[in-house]
Amino acid sequence: MNPEKDYYAILGLLPSAEAFLVRAAYKALSQKYHPDKSSGDASRMTEINEAYNVLSDPSLRAKYDSARNERYRDNPTPNDFDSGQDPRPDSFSSDWITAEKFYPDLTLTVKHLRKFSWRLSSSYQALLLETKEFQNRSQIAKHLEDGFLKQYFGRNENVVNFARDLVLSGNKAAAKDLNNAIRVVGDADANRIISTVKQIHGLTLDRADQLTKLLKTDTATINDLCELVELFGGSAKPDGVFNNRFIVTYQSSKLSVNGYIELKNWITSNIFQNLE
Repeated sequence: MNPEKDYYAILGLLPSAEAFLVRAAYKALSQKYHPDKSSGDASRMTEINEAYNVLSDPSLRAKYDSARNERYRDNPTPNDFDSGQDPRPDSFSSDWITAEKFYPDLTLTVKHLRKFSWRLSSSYQALLLETKEFQNRSQIAKHLEDGFLKQYFGRNENVVNFARDLVLSGNKAAAKDLNNAIRVVGDADANRIISTVKQIHGLTLDRADQLTKLLKTDTATINDLCELVELFGGSAKPDGVFNNRFIVTYQSSKLSVNGYIELKNWITSNIFQNLE
């Protein structure tokens, strides 16, 4: 076992990969690189065997993961949250091209998953090629995507949805900052984390500026005020028969405000004051 090697990358997997995914990736890669195959590569197969022997053995995998995490103590997953092309050339090319002939939507699904991580799309390909569960391809893709988001961004629904939007919009820097924030402080104070990441990366300034101007000129509608709160990571929901009361959640606080004027004053005293 060599902790300096990235066995997960060799098999095209995330460190969270379950045992069945390890087996699926190994079998799919063996179909291509085994020396007995026309596309065989003895050197590559030796590397694949070494990775599989460690990751398929619970005891060896635990020791490897411990050494790996110690090596990357300040950033436990330096390469797992990377999109782009699979650095292993033509890992599943021939078989996958055949599959795409019968299920053309696979092309878009792989492209979608690759926005999160090339390892995620690789796991998807390996799993389908091994299990032949192509009729369940959409559900499998969603399962893998949800698992990835929960691993890197926690289980808070607002954080996970925010992370998904960041990744799919190509804002990799903000997504990595969000990932780092969750790793360090957790997801209990989701509104504060989302608000801070948005502020750091200027994700709300344009629309927030527009709404701020409306507020300062007394031309903002009640919907504008609610949207402004949401832009900074909070929420303002009507809580009355005539929408004359609002439940406001912001950072770690939750309170009730009565009517337009009180909501406007609360925004001015809290959100704007915190930004100064």
